Parts: sequence; C-alpha cells; structure tokens
Amino acid sequence: MKYWFAICFWLISLTASATTVATVDGHPITDLMIYAANPQARENPTAFKDTLNVLVSRQLLADVARSENILNQSALDADLAVQKQMLEAKAAAQAYLHEHPVSERKIQQVYQDYLKSLPTEEFRFRYILVKSYEEGELVIDGLKRGKSFTQLAAEYSIAKNAATGGEVGWVPENETPATLIKYLQSAEPMAVYGPIPSPGGFIVFQFLGKRAFPKPRLEEVEGQIRTKIENEEVEQYIDRLRKKSSIVIEKVDHHD
Repeated sequence: MKYWFAICFWLISLTASATTVATVDGHPITDLMIYAANPQARENPTAFKDTLNVLVSRQLLADVARSENILNQSALDADLAVQKQMLEAKAAAQAYLHEHPVSERKIQQVYQDYLKSLPTEEFRFRYILVKSYEEGELVIDGLKRGKSFTQLAAEYSIAKNAATGGEVGWVPENETPATLIKYLQSAEPMAVYGPIPSPGGFIVFQFLGKRAFPKPRLEEVEGQIRTKIENEEVEQYIDRLRKKSSIVIEKVDHHD
C-alpha cells in the first residue's frame, strides 16, 4: 500500500499551509512545491536543497518564457488540464485500492497460476551457425580431429556469439529454437549434433546440460503480482464507471 500512502501525503500537502523557502524575482517557492517535485525531500535535507535549486532554475526559465511571450497559452492550458486530470485519476484509483485491498489469497492464487505458466526445463548448449551443409561437415570433422568447439566457432560461425564460443547460457524450453528442441530433450551431455537446417543456415551444437526451470519464491515476485492485480482491479473499476456514465465521443476532423 506504499502508493496509497504517497497519495495521502500529496493530498495532505494540498490542505497544509505552505511555507515560502525562496523567492525568484518575487515568485515564491514553497516547501510544498519541493515535496511535490521530490517526495524524498521531506526526510532528506540534501534532496530538499537539490530540489530547491532545480525549482529556482525552472523559475528563471519560466520567467524568460513569459517575458519573451514564448508560451503557447492554449497548449499550456491543455497540458495543465491533462496533468491535473492525471493526478485526480491517480488519487481516485489509489483511494479505490485502499478501500478494496488485494487479499493474500488472491496473491497466492495468481502466484500459483504464474508458476504453472513457467516452462518445466531449461537447456544449456553452444552452437556454430554456418551457411552451408558442407561447412557444417567441416566443423564436425574438426571436432573429430580434436579442435575445440570454441576454436571452430571463432573460425566458422556466422552467429553473433562466435567470439564467445557459441555459448548461449541457460535457455528455457519455450524459448529454445524448434529445430533443436527435439535433440535437446534426449541429448547426452557433451554430445555434438548437426549439421541441422535452420532459418539462418545450418547449426552444429553441443549439448551441455539441462535442469528444472528455477521457480521464483513468492517474496521475489509478490510486488509484480500485487501490481498486476491492482492494475486489473482498477481497469474493472473503470469499466463499471463507464457503464453507468454518459460518454459522448464527438466526431473530430483531423488536419495535418
């Protein structure tokens, strides 16, 4: 609920009395302006000072814009209206989430569904990509004659990872190229396969191992899960608001 507390601070700041901490050619800069620009400034004197300096600089530039009539007032009014709308909408969404907090049961349910969506295994292998079947056979012959896979990758491979010996690290089964997956699922450690046709040419690969895909603990993904649920619940709330509101979309001609 940290976002709700942030909104609470913002709402409180609107009703609290502001203290002027600086003036720039008569324009006041208040402590509440600083907190709005950087909430960390409430507890951090350095952040307060740095943010004050930023606002002073902005005020100087704003004065130039006004004095030289640089501003497009219509565009400025539209931008301010959008910013105001965004803040009001954010406050309403966070107030709704405060009144309808995400349950631990829901988080656990989404977490279990997430685990089920993950791949079962992941594979580690390295490969050499060549343009022709004949070049692939040369690679296989080089391995039989005792050349290292790394050396042959540097010599023959046209893949971007040629300089690192064709290594790809651990790859989840759902991200493994379809041309290799049937070999990887039954391959023996350190066995070499190929040349295998692929969209970019022909592949010679060496199987380095497989393991169960690591499952994250709930505490590692709880933040993302909570945010996902909250976003979905706010969208559902908006859908309900739409259904009971009168919304008229005017036809507007757009001109370049």
